[in-house]
Amino acid sequence: MLESDWIDLYRLINSATRPTHCRARAFGLCVALVSLYAFFLGGCGSAASAPILPPPPPGPTSVTVLLSSTANDRLSLFTMAFTGITLTSENGNTVNIFSSPKTGRFLEFMHLNGTLQPLVTASVPQDTYVSATVTVMFCDFTNLSVNPTGGLLTAVYAQGLCGNGTGSTTVDLASPIRVSGTAMGLRLDLQTSKSYTLTSVSSPAVYTITPVFSLSPVSFSSQLENGKLHGMDGRIVSINAAADSFSMSTPDGSALTINSNSGTMYQGVANFSALAVGMFVDMDLAIQLDGSLLAARRLRVASSASMG
Repeated sequence: MLESDWIDLYRLINSATRPTHCRARAFGLCVALVSLYAFFLGGCGSAASAPILPPPPPGPTSVTVLLSSTANDRLSLFTMAFTGITLTSENGNTVNIFSSPKTGRFLEFMHLNGTLQPLVTASVPQDTYVSATVTVMFCDFTNLSVNPTGGLLTAVYAQGLCGNGTGSTTVDLASPIRVSGTAMGLRLDLQTSKSYTLTSVSSPAVYTITPVFSLSPVSFSSQLENGKLHGMDGRIVSINAAADSFSMSTPDGSALTINSNSGTMYQGVANFSALAVGMFVDMDLAIQLDGSLLAARRLRVASSASMG
């Protein structure tokens, strides 16, 4: 409204609301004019300031599950088939971050003692998670013992459905896990000594298999050793020359995308352009701040699956 319009409206309201004029007959007019005045004041005021909106909810975090183990010196192998991994938040919301219910993903843990291997990367809502569930199918362990007549005895003990026929495991969290930021890791560590018992090796053998894991958060950093994965090997299944990256399949069936840069050193081939589908490779990987995998320091190529 123009300034002259405000003056005219003010005079009209002022004259209409004087005690000598605002009598019962003119009361309705008074109320209407006062309401109109308030309307224009409110309209001008709202145009001067924008409404305050709540901030949008945070986006999901890229979470990489990293497998490891705390081994002992009695077992040479501990294998199980993962069928699912689920997180539960403090509000009771569940997030499924890995699922292979029909066939499972066969994983061997003894070679992961003191190291890490990525299993899966999933998009997880930012929240505080208080528990986790890992379900499994088949499992077995290979026990080493000394033969009284000399040498070592090797025996394999298996269950068709792990967890003594339940398919369940125990997952311990030292404290609730806060999922936040762009990318982070979850270290799923098999506690070997707590995961089985072997009471008797006589026939029939007496044993149990009840996997116990610990789950803890891992923050990725370009300078943190916990973001390094040593001795990863697999077979190249596709190459993206434009991005200097390739996809490979690991011995346990995991599919990983590997990036390279000017710091990657090659053994067995001259450079990235010499890589080909079907080649077997062995390398050290570094988890980047965005959760991607980079071939760090060396990438060795061999003509067969025997990497050594």
